[in-house]
Amino acid sequence: MRSMLVGLALLAPTMAMAEPIETQKIITALTGDWNGDGGTDLVMIVETKPSDPMDMYFFLRDREANFLKPAGIVREQIYGEWNGYDRPGYEASDTEPELTALPNGSIKLYLPAMPVGSKRTNQTLTLAYRDGTFIVAGFAYDYHD
Repeated sequence: MRSMLVGLALLAPTMAMAEPIETQKIITALTGDWNGDGGTDLVMIVETKPSDPMDMYFFLRDREANFLKPAGIVREQIYGEWNGYDRPGYEASDTEPELTALPNGSIKLYLPAMPVGSKRTNQTLTLAYRDGTFIVAGFAYDYHD
């Protein structure tokens, strides 16, 4: 968990994304106005390898040129499973990460507990765009045994 917070905190808006994103690997995506400029921005969670943590990509709308420009990436920090539309045996996953746009322009990232052992901790992070970068603006969890 600590490494995920550090990874999100170090997210820099100038980070380049050299490799293309395969559309079939996009697990979930969300649009909203993250930087408050009136443009439609994008965040998405992308599969890396099966059973490995996923990546989270951020894009901000360049309103003058009318395209989405990369604003950052957090590599291999998003844990979860998903309904494997292209993989048999992954029916009805209950640990798929969820993205929600909040009214103030922030992003809610909900990470359900992985089904390992009897103790489970669901995590909710609030991500916000502040001073030219995305930060973790809030963190909550619920623990059950």
